[in-house]
Amino acid sequence: MQATLASPRPPALPTEAPRSPAALRHAARAALFAIGVALSLAYGRRGYMPLDQSIVFDGGWRLLSGQVPFRDFHAPNGFVPHLIQAGFFAVLGVNWFAYCLHAAVVNGLFAVVAFEVLFFAGSKPAHAFFYAALSALVLYPPFGVPYMDQHAFFFSLLAVAVALAARTSARERARRWLFFALPWVFALAYLSKQIPSVFVFPVALAIALWPGPGFVRRLALVAAGALAVACALALVLALLEVDLARLDYYFRELPAQEGGRRIDKYVPNLREASQRMGRTEERFGLWAIALVRVPGPALAFVFGLAAWAARRRAPEVGRALLRSAGLALFAVALLFVCFGFIALTSNQAEIGMPYVFVSLALIDLAIRGGAGAAIQLGARGGRYAGSVLALGFACVAAHDAWRFNEDVNETRTVNDIAWDPSIAERAAADLPEGLEFLRWQVPERMVKYTPADLRGLIAYLRSRPENVLLVSDASIVYGLAGKRSMAPSLWFHPKLTIPPPESPWFGDYEDELIEKLEREDLRLVVLEGEKTWIGRKLSDWPRFEALVLARTRGEVNFGPFRVLELGP
Repeated sequence: MQATLASPRPPALPTEAPRSPAALRHAARAALFAIGVALSLAYGRRGYMPLDQSIVFDGGWRLLSGQVPFRDFHAPNGFVPHLIQAGFFAVLGVNWFAYCLHAAVVNGLFAVVAFEVLFFAGSKPAHAFFYAALSALVLYPPFGVPYMDQHAFFFSLLAVAVALAARTSARERARRWLFFALPWVFALAYLSKQIPSVFVFPVALAIALWPGPGFVRRLALVAAGALAVACALALVLALLEVDLARLDYYFRELPAQEGGRRIDKYVPNLREASQRMGRTEERFGLWAIALVRVPGPALAFVFGLAAWAARRRAPEVGRALLRSAGLALFAVALLFVCFGFIALTSNQAEIGMPYVFVSLALIDLAIRGGAGAAIQLGARGGRYAGSVLALGFACVAAHDAWRFNEDVNETRTVNDIAWDPSIAERAAADLPEGLEFLRWQVPERMVKYTPADLRGLIAYLRSRPENVLLVSDASIVYGLAGKRSMAPSLWFHPKLTIPPPESPWFGDYEDELIEKLEREDLRLVVLEGEKTWIGRKLSDWPRFEALVLARTRGEVNFGPFRVLELGP
């Protein structure tokens, strides 16, 4: 059999991973990790978007300070990133470098996982390395710092890699542990963020549990892993004395309601959903998206039909075509995970395409597998067609990576800024302690304070022993000032982290604010202008506002920051 038939491996029907020198694979992994870390650190320090880029910072600071989710604060997602960030802060201190390094390490690991996915799918090391290196440009460099969505994308792809490794490993003991570990990786993805994790789970499960020899045993191992995860989580919740009612409301009910509103808006109107995909494709201007979205389903159908036709006359050819059909379906599934995320999230579309180059590589493998089958069936020119298409795909991937980097990473458009290095240079001397690694630039329509204002505020808060409440998107101030985070939720997002006024939980949220005022020696309230970016202001909680205003004894200002000093 030709080598071209032996190389592709589908996600659904893997048998054995292609062999290559171990040293070569280790070197490729190390190089990809270094590339991913370097790219993320280079771009991640550029610019600061307070609303989104404060969330994991404050989450990590809260956990480092001993706070527990759903006992001391609420959040709809992000628990794995918060926990990892607490570790980085514990080792490196509470600063922006520790924050960016966390994202950079995950970005490097993402490139390695992309390499493994392609290798297990049948790619040769050089081919897998090329597309994995390009993937390092599209996970964390657009956003820069740890974020729930990007961690969910990473752990979801890791789940796919674990499923593929479990199906291809030659060692029985390793296979058993990998099937058992799959639900644990699912949990890491889901506890990072529910979407896109729920879109990837069926893909990974289809790979792991595709009918065939040992199906019952594989199913039992995955079920045992899921049971172990459930028991471990139940034990952690009990030991930490988590309020289960609040967990159910803030982790399940509020996110489900928000997701339901978005599904009701887009899913019933399939035409509008299709148009959103088209607008996303046009917005990115990436040829790779079209090469996966349009030919992918057709290739899967044609190769599957050809495999059925060849199953008796040329069984080996039929199996090769079936592998190519599986690869094409795999590629389309990963791309539509990205589209599903974009359709149901309010975040920028630019952070929602981390699988695009992996998908393109899988389509390339599918076509080359089909070309190899054509050679076996006696078709002329199959070998040359496959080589030409592989070269063309590589050129498309390189073009798209360059364009994405220029349009997204260089401009920092995800952070709602137009990057200007001269602004960062002028601001460097005014940055507060802990932000030295940050190259300062902020969204002008959102942020009205300067680095000097922020430095003055943090220095003032450090000089005061009392607790402080921030009604601001810049919750990084808690950690930088060494103050206990006092807000009930990680960030102020109506109907996601803050119950709607008609909910009975709204009064509970306001009661938490009042309780902190009464029992936590809360003597300072910081207001950022008239309202936050999403429109939250002190008057949103009338009972709490009345108490604050009645106890206000003075006010200190740092640019748009107003610090209300409260009496007993």
